[in-house]
Amino acid sequence: MQGRLARLVILSFLVGLWGLVLYVNAHRPRILVVHSYNTDYIWTQQINVGLDRVFKTRNTIHINYHYMNTKNFKEQANLRRAGMAARHAVDSINPDVLIAIDDDAQEWVARHYVNHPSMQIVHAGINSDPASYGYKNARNVTGILERKPLKAIQEMILLIGAKSTAQLGIGTTGIGATGIRALFLSDSSKSVAMDSQFLASYDWAPVDYRGNRAVRSFQEWQEVIRHVDELADVVLVGGYRELTRANGVGFVSPQEVMSWTEQHSSKPVIGMNVFNAADGAMLSLGVSPFEQGEVAARMSLQIMDNDMDASTLATQNSEQYALSMRQSALRRRGIQLPSIFEAFSRSTNNFLD
Repeated sequence: MQGRLARLVILSFLVGLWGLVLYVNAHRPRILVVHSYNTDYIWTQQINVGLDRVFKTRNTIHINYHYMNTKNFKEQANLRRAGMAARHAVDSINPDVLIAIDDDAQEWVARHYVNHPSMQIVHAGINSDPASYGYKNARNVTGILERKPLKAIQEMILLIGAKSTAQLGIGTTGIGATGIRALFLSDSSKSVAMDSQFLASYDWAPVDYRGNRAVRSFQEWQEVIRHVDELADVVLVGGYRELTRANGVGFVSPQEVMSWTEQHSSKPVIGMNVFNAADGAMLSLGVSPFEQGEVAARMSLQIMDNDMDASTLATQNSEQYALSMRQSALRRRGIQLPSIFEAFSRSTNNFLD
C-alpha cells in the first residue's frame, strides 16, 4: 500500500512538473525575425550574427526566422506572394516582437501591423524614410536605419583619387578645378533607388559627384565601365544583384559582376557595402550589418523586459561602418593605403589577399 502511494506521489509530481514545463514553454516571449532576403546574401548572414551575439545570452525566448528571399526575384506578383507568406508566419506565431529587416519586409509585412495591440515592431536595414511605411507616429515601432557612411566614403574618394592621379596619372582632366569625379553605378533595384536619393542630398564638395547611373542588365553595366574614362575618376558601386543577363533571364552572380568590373575598369572601384570587396572590388566601406542586428536585438529585449511600447525607444541611425580590402586588386592598381586601414580591415576579418 505504501509503495503504491509512493508511486502515485511520484507520478503526480512528474505530471505536475511536465505540465509546468509545458506552461512555461507556451508562455515564453516570442520574437519573429522577418528578413527581406535569404541566407545566400552575405548582408543577411552577418545581420544574423549580430542578432545572435545578443540573443544567445537569453534561452528563455522563442526566436523564429522567416526569409522572404526577395533579392532573387523582382516581379510584383512574386513580391506579393512573399509578403502574404511572411504575414501568414506572423499571424501563426503571433510574436511579442516582430523584427523586420530591410525595406521589403517593411513594405510587404511590418507596416500591416502598425499599432497592433499586442505586437511591437523593431526595424533594421531601412534605406527609405520610415514615414513611408506609416511609422512616423506609430506607438509600437522603433529600430535602426541603414545610412551609407558618406563622410568616410568621401574621404576615401579623395585619398584614392589623389593616389591614383599621383601614382598612375589617371583622372587628371578636371581635377583641381572641378574636383575628383565620382560616379555611382548600380542596378535599378528599389533599395538602390533610395540610396541614390540619399547620396544626391549630400554635400560632396570638393568631390565632383556625377550622380547615379542605374542600369538593368549586365550588358548595360559593362558599357558604362568600358566608357568610364569619359564619366568619372572613381566608380562607386552598391547594389548589383539584380542585373539581368543579355537574354533577360535570371540575374548575373555578384561575384561575376564585381570580378569583371575590377578587371576591366580603368578607374578605381570603391564599394559602398562591406561585402563588395568579397565579391571582387578592391575596397569597400559600408554600414556594419553586425550593428544592425545587435541594435535590433537589444531593442527587442529592452521592450519585452520592460513591457513597453517600442516608440518609447528613439529610432537610431547607423553609426558603425566596416572597411574591407582586397590586397591583390590594390596592388594591381599601384595604390598603397595607410597601414591603419589594413589593421582595421584585418581586425574585422575583412582583409582579403
